[in-house]
Amino acid sequence: MTETIDRFAAILQAKGITVFARIDQQAEAEKVGLSLPPTQLLLFGNPSIAMKE
Repeated sequence: MTETIDRFAAILQAKGITVFARIDQQAEAEKVGLSLPPTQLLLFGNPSIAMKE
């Protein structure tokens, strides 16, 4: 899954779309003693478009 997220993030950045955060939910769950399958969350957007009225 990491490879897929890497490729997707690269495509977004090539198109000028900002990647705000990449969260490894499996790693965060392990920190509190929980188990999750490999899961990552990618937060992205284009602030200049979002702020247009």
